[in-house]
Amino acid sequence: MRGWKQTLCMIALGVAVTMGIAAPAFADSTMLGTYYVLSPGDPDASGPCCWTRNDVIQPKLGPDGLPVIASSVAGVQWTPGHLYFSDVNASGEILWWSTINAGSTFAKTEIDSLPFGFTNLFPNGTDDAHGSFVADWTGTINLGADTSVTFNVASDDDAFLFVDGNLVIDDAGIHALVPVPPATIDLGPGSHTVNLFYADREPVRADLSFSSSVPISASTPEGSAGGLMALGIALLFGACWLRKPARLARSSRA
Repeated sequence: MRGWKQTLCMIALGVAVTMGIAAPAFADSTMLGTYYVLSPGDPDASGPCCWTRNDVIQPKLGPDGLPVIASSVAGVQWTPGHLYFSDVNASGEILWWSTINAGSTFAKTEIDSLPFGFTNLFPNGTDDAHGSFVADWTGTINLGADTSVTFNVASDDDAFLFVDGNLVIDDAGIHALVPVPPATIDLGPGSHTVNLFYADREPVRADLSFSSSVPISASTPEGSAGGLMALGIALLFGACWLRKPARLARSSRA
């Protein structure tokens, strides 16, 4: 009787280990989103509509992993009394996606499935009278060979797409939901990091669509899945073999 129980334990343990090695942390076509609420009193969220440009962001992410404004718009007003960007640090990075910015408050993190088709992306689900969402999503593209990858973005308002820290799409401005031309880039085999930054800055609508021609996978928070799997395996191993030392002890006393 004990023999078949031990056999079942060994089979279950093998299945658990195999699942821990083989199972992805999340299904393909997901990204990890970090959301902040931008105060309606923030200088970058209180301007009138509308402006749009695709040349106001530098080609690489800044030292803190945030988009950097072009020197051509630094300290420049797009309409009297309103700068293109006010919430920037000494490196020119836009601070909407950081609590370092006095007008940004952390809201939540969540896994979002692709393709994105967000409409009325408001903190309270109805309007942004008490603050608007700004968010950044991260994910990984894993390729086995050289691949041409196409991205599509449409946003109300700003959206900036980076791959491996390089700017791919610059859809800056306070504007309606208008698709920008698709961007196709060539990527080599291996892993590639995707960062999508979004900001709603004008209280009318808040929309974002985004798609990729290849799957993107959200990254697992470090240690979470591995730690849970290790704990489960340890408990399973203990349940299977805890009685064995007790049987040996009874035998030695006999």
